[in-house]
Amino acid sequence: MATVTPPAKLRLDWIASGQPVVPGWRKCPTYDRGFFSTDRSRPIKELVQQKALAHTSHTPMIWNIEHWPVVSDQTKYVDIIEWAREVRPDLRQGLYSMCPTRNYWAPVELSIDPHNVQYKRRYADWLRINEHLRPLATALDLICPSLYTFYRNEDGHVPRQNEWWFIYAKANIDEARKYGKQVIPFLSPRLWRSDGQEPMAMAFFKQQVEFVLQHADGVVIFDWSGNRPTIDYTSVMRHALNTES
Repeated sequence: MATVTPPAKLRLDWIASGQPVVPGWRKCPTYDRGFFSTDRSRPIKELVQQKALAHTSHTPMIWNIEHWPVVSDQTKYVDIIEWAREVRPDLRQGLYSMCPTRNYWAPVELSIDPHNVQYKRRYADWLRINEHLRPLATALDLICPSLYTFYRNEDGHVPRQNEWWFIYAKANIDEARKYGKQVIPFLSPRLWRSDGQEPMAMAFFKQQVEFVLQHADGVVIFDWSGNRPTIDYTSVMRHALNTES
């Protein structure tokens, strides 16, 4: 019997990250503006379709819409996906972070104390929300969970962050897998803290990229420095070319 070769992992780097093009990686735009009403309360079909027609990158079209309550109203998101598909049926579309909903503490707390009734309830509630989002996931071609890092080992209340991050990441990837689509998580080389952002240790970021490429179908690295110094993570990208399964 012939051996079936699995598809290559998709390695994407955000188009405005400031990194040079690394062979084996593709520059990937995301779409977060220019297709809403003036008050940003609803999408405009004509503008959505203009965005889709203008997408020339050889990458999926990934929408980044974070200002609408997805749990209570999936319709606007689904409309955008379907409108884009009307004029560009060839595009594979993803949506940053919305399904499954990102949850750090539910899987981590349950791993710490699997018999804790409150922890079990929180975890079950998270699973129910993710199942509720199945209609949105069905409309998508790719599932793009966000696996950003919020804590460091030095934080007193998160003394095992470098261990707990992998529990959080695997649980969120497993939830994304339930939708039956390709899973391409987002990672960032920065710690996204309540008091601002700071660069992550590259050794730990390398472990994260390796882990995601082992357990998912690819990865998107997102970094926007704003007025902060650009982080050079090209060595991580080159190393990740050797991570396939």
